[in-house]
Amino acid sequence: MAAEYEPGGTYLVEMGLYGLPCAAQLFDHKLEGVCSELGFKRVDTAIAGKALPEGGRAQAIVMNWIDDLLTGAPPKEHKALQETLNQRLGFGSVCVIEEGSERKFSEVDISRVSTEEIHLSQVSYLENTNTAPLWEILKEKRPSKPWKGLDGKSAEPSTEEEVDNQYEKPIRARVGTLQWGVRMNPLRAVWGHTVAQLISKPSRRIFKTVVRIIKMLKGHPNKRVFTSVGLVPVVHAYFDAAFKFATYAARLGYVVRILHSIELRGDLRSLLENWITWATKRAGKKVGSSIAGEVLAFEFLLKKLFGIVALVKAMWGLKKVRVIVYTDSGPLHDQFKSGKAQTDATMQSVLEWCIQEMRVLGADLQWIARSRNVANVMTKYALSGGEMA
Repeated sequence: MAAEYEPGGTYLVEMGLYGLPCAAQLFDHKLEGVCSELGFKRVDTAIAGKALPEGGRAQAIVMNWIDDLLTGAPPKEHKALQETLNQRLGFGSVCVIEEGSERKFSEVDISRVSTEEIHLSQVSYLENTNTAPLWEILKEKRPSKPWKGLDGKSAEPSTEEEVDNQYEKPIRARVGTLQWGVRMNPLRAVWGHTVAQLISKPSRRIFKTVVRIIKMLKGHPNKRVFTSVGLVPVVHAYFDAAFKFATYAARLGYVVRILHSIELRGDLRSLLENWITWATKRAGKKVGSSIAGEVLAFEFLLKKLFGIVALVKAMWGLKKVRVIVYTDSGPLHDQFKSGKAQTDATMQSVLEWCIQEMRVLGADLQWIARSRNVANVMTKYALSGGEMA
């Protein structure tokens, strides 16, 4: 197959296979078996923790992703773990990220600023993403002026007149690049999710939009900041919905953070710290009002929140965790307190389910100003008031 490629040419590679010796081993029970022998217990998918016999928070953590393994442990524990994994599973390459050091990998950069702070980013991945061949496909020069960003018009599906199937393969390949490029950048996750849903009708406009987003990400790589949360963490969860009256469509989103206190600091940097998980999706059905959209976003969050709370309990060795859920919708907050949805019977049943699940979690629902609701970035392409921009 190599004979088909000419030196200096640009080719589209649609699929690759992991060929590392340890890859297949990580997919079966061997890793879990070895970790169990060492005293680790699974606390979530691909995450195991080891606690002291008398209980308490995890003293060591093991997480795996395909053929990569990330461990966190005191030096003595880490050495024993490393030696066992090397002997039993054939791990050969080990990288230790010490305080004040940074390591760059093909898909993520990890910087350990101090014992209290770690940064994750995709600077290297984005730097190595070359957009020059993409502009050649468009037969255009790279624009000198910065792009303002995704808006309602550029996010619209292609019309029948615009559809051009020659862009299908390039779009699919670059959407993959884009989706990976926003994995550590939740401020732009909604862009990647929106564009991915437009590839069924490929066109020059959609392809150009994808290229522009990738170029913008290269200039604004963004980083995730994680700081210490102490012995008693607090789970802060936010949800939001964007409603389009013309089509009765809604986009739902949520963000979950783990902090050391019930108090929220108001500065922008602190609002972006300790984002543990986030998601966005389109509502699967037409929504009659913006409030109905907020109820569905509430439900969307709660279906994920139970797993997060269970993980926090297991990692910190706690029987109870304080959970605070935030909404910027005053009407929804009032409906939650009264237990009555001012829409239809379907929304009433969803609201009742949300109330029930909040009681099980022991969570509080609090109103928050829109400018401080970080879930806004999960549902809107651009924020008119500059919130979280």
